[in-house]
Amino acid sequence: MNKKNHVLLVVVLVFVLASIGFGTIQAQDKPFAGIKVVVANNAGGNSDYFKLAAAPWEEATGATVEMNPIPFGDIKDKVLAAMSTDTFIADIVVVPSGISGDLMSAGYVIPLSEESLAAIEADDLFTYYRELNLSWGGVQYAWPWDGDVHTLNYRADIFDDPANQEAFKAAYGYDLAVPTTWKQYADIAKWITETNPAGVPYGWAEVAGRRNGLFHAFSDRAVGYAKHPDDPAFYFDTETMDARVNNPGFVRALEDWVAALPYAPPDVTRYGFSETRDAFITGLAALVVNWTDVGVAANDPNMSVLTPGQASYAILPGSTEVWNSLTGAWETFETPNQPGYAAFGGWIMMIPKNAQQMEAAVSLADFMGSRETMSLASQTPGSGVNPARISTLNDLAGWVEKAGFPTEENARAYVDSIKNSLETTNVVFQLRIPGYNQYEDTLEQAVSEVLAGQKTAQQALDEAAAAWNAITDQLGRENQLKYYRASIGLE
Repeated sequence: MNKKNHVLLVVVLVFVLASIGFGTIQAQDKPFAGIKVVVANNAGGNSDYFKLAAAPWEEATGATVEMNPIPFGDIKDKVLAAMSTDTFIADIVVVPSGISGDLMSAGYVIPLSEESLAAIEADDLFTYYRELNLSWGGVQYAWPWDGDVHTLNYRADIFDDPANQEAFKAAYGYDLAVPTTWKQYADIAKWITETNPAGVPYGWAEVAGRRNGLFHAFSDRAVGYAKHPDDPAFYFDTETMDARVNNPGFVRALEDWVAALPYAPPDVTRYGFSETRDAFITGLAALVVNWTDVGVAANDPNMSVLTPGQASYAILPGSTEVWNSLTGAWETFETPNQPGYAAFGGWIMMIPKNAQQMEAAVSLADFMGSRETMSLASQTPGSGVNPARISTLNDLAGWVEKAGFPTEENARAYVDSIKNSLETTNVVFQLRIPGYNQYEDTLEQAVSEVLAGQKTAQQALDEAAAAWNAITDQLGRENQLKYYRASIGLE
């Protein structure tokens, strides 16, 4: 048995024994004794949990994991600046998948070996997640850690109440049910804000704050209107690389969002992940679109005022009217178009080519990206880690026992909201081409101006599209087109 496989075996044994209550295990062989592995991660995000989850690996190998926490607003810029100047920042970087195009395409990080692919059981990852988030040009350069997607969290007790069902139908002429379109979502949000069922004062909350998730919240709403199932592209044209963010589908999505603002908390345009999560679990809003941490937090009595089971979960709403960019026309669907949006794409682990402790870094990444570590992380309240593995989502008993879901039926609603989002062939993944930071900031500025009432949706998105085209030209249109096509699986 070679050194690496021996380390992995010892680590797995330590992890399994420790996780079932056997306490501290003293490994006979500590191959990385005295070595320090530096990990750059999001300060205040899942970096604290990452350190805790790495403890069995430290125990088994004798190494020490030192966290280099970087504020969320700075992590992309700091990692890119260090990599592009061959400056050491960490042995492992845990970064948003949006900058993977910059890092992987430029050759700043190492690919996974066959041993690492086997260690993390790569076939257990969602296919699209592995191919579109962890890989570039058919080569996997990143280890999995967190699988992000936006889903709808809703107050099941409000929807299930016969009195509410009767009142809503009397007001709107159709049954109160989980919304499958943004129009229904807006109607329900308006009715909740005006009637306060179960004492809930507002209809909806989303991550609508600039530099707090606004790019993703807008994409949530736009995919239903502008991601046609016959077209693999969404943000750009795949022949010209012209920006599409000002087409009629994007414009309608933004206009609808503005119209729904009266039914959200007044400060929603400053909300990030935490504020949006808290709006749901404290009973402030009944419909909340956010990352899937919310479902686990809703069951945690230390965080939530909700009784387990009051919350339930679904794929994002969509639209029966969809803009077809290939034909330049609206189309009407009998069944709503609900593509799903893998917002943020997940925190992923990469190892820079200038890592100072390469062998130990690979061993740690193999451990953190393993089925056991990731599943436990996903089912631990407050970890900040969302599921990315098929086996994790199929483990209904684990979601009940570890994550606090009251029944397997309620847990199934949660995992199905994720599966239905990630398994649809029309799912839209996080934009991940070079220059993502610039594209993101430009679009967020435009959308925030519209939400603030400063510009019309068409005006602001026209300006954003022009700015996107300028960014593309600056970075090289031909290369950007190649990268975008590759990022959506066309090449």
